[in-house]
Amino acid sequence: MSILRAEAPDIVGRFAKSGGIVNIACTGQTSWQGFASAIVAGLKARGVKLEVETITPIEASQFPTKAKRPGNSRFDLARLENVFGVVTPSWNEALAVELDELASELR
Repeated sequence: MSILRAEAPDIVGRFAKSGGIVNIACTGQTSWQGFASAIVAGLKARGVKLEVETITPIEASQFPTKAKRPGNSRFDLARLENVFGVVTPSWNEALAVELDELASELR
C-alpha cells in the first residue's frame, strides 16, 4: 500500500488521524558499526575485493561532533503500520538488494 498514491482517500485526514509524526524506515535495529560491517561482509560475499578487513566499533565520545546525538535514535514505526498499513522490510533485506546492485557495478 502506498501512503501517497493519488487515489488514497482523504490523505490529509489520514495524517491527522496518525496523531503525530509518521516515521518511515526499515525495521530492525543495528549500530553504525553493525551496518558498516554488514556492508563489508555483504560485498565480500558477493565477490567484491575490498581493502578493509574489519570495522572497529568506537564510543560516540570518540567521534566528536558539534551536534548532540541521542543515545537511542530508533524510529517508532507503529503509526506507519497502524494508520497506513505499511510494514517495511528489515534493514538487512533492504541492504541486500542495494548490495546486489552495487556489487554488480563494482565487478
